Amino acid sequence: MKITRRQAIDLFIAFILALSAWFIVNGQEKIDTWVDVGVEFKGIPPELFVSDGMINNVNVRVRGTRGRIAAITSQHLYFTVDLKGIVKGVNIIHIDQNVLPLKGALEIVDITPSTIELNADIIKKVERKLVVQEYGELPDGLVLDSLSFTPETVTLVGPENILEGIKDVKVPIQLDSLKTASSFSVIRNPVVPPSVEITPKQVSANFVLKFLEKEVSFSVKPVIKMPTNLTGNIKQKSIKITLSMPEIYKKADELEEIEAILDLSEKDNLLPNTSVATDVVLRNVPEWAKIVEIEPKKIFVFIKERKPENETFSEDL
Repeated sequence: MKITRRQAIDLFIAFILALSAWFIVNGQEKIDTWVDVGVEFKGIPPELFVSDGMINNVNVRVRGTRGRIAAITSQHLYFTVDLKGIVKGVNIIHIDQNVLPLKGALEIVDITPSTIELNADIIKKVERKLVVQEYGELPDGLVLDSLSFTPETVTLVGPENILEGIKDVKVPIQLDSLKTASSFSVIRNPVVPPSVEITPKQVSANFVLKFLEKEVSFSVKPVIKMPTNLTGNIKQKSIKITLSMPEIYKKADELEEIEAILDLSEKDNLLPNTSVATDVVLRNVPEWAKIVEIEPKKIFVFIKERKPENETFSEDL
């Protein structure tokens, strides 16, 4: 059967009309989809702090034509929640469909979550003392003599329930980083929870480190110093000395230089064949050593007249 030109034109027009009808019907068909809608909060009272429940978005199930659905999914959607009416404690906020930016030809089927639960607390300001939080151990031979902070206290601003649990503010100190005995200061950051504001944010930790002290006892032979015309004798053959010193110096060569002196060289009115109680005086004691005990502290020196070294005799012939 031969198709005339007129019939071909009619068939083409019919095809175009059928295709257009299909697009119209298909475009008007309603479908469901989920859309993320962002949440912005405003109006929090200045005396309150929201500690829990703040969300970034809600999931909204909407129904609409394909064209309309395609249009909204390509947009950045958000709505605002005004918190000026919240109070201390738990606050339940119901999400009203009317505040969502999904009006017009769209039908809102579901909102997840449908409520926002916020926990609010009162903002307070307190003063707290600084304390050290030690990490590691001091090197051998060192001891922490004192540690103080400047300032001694800090100001905290934050939720009341959190501040109630903070009795003091810890400052971390790494002890194994301290190397030698000295006095020095370092800057450190006190540790507080993220919801708490601290002033000042940095403090000075002031250290005094000393060497670990140890007592050492040993004996030395006493040395007598007399006027040139006299000599002295003693029965005490040795003097026991006890020193306190840094442990690292307990075998130092300087200890062998220490002398125990019985000094009568400047004393007047010394008479031969008499005894004089004389204080034991230590010399050449290193500056890093402290005298703990001298035993005995006094020694009796028996005084005699010194004989000439080259004494000569003469007799009558």
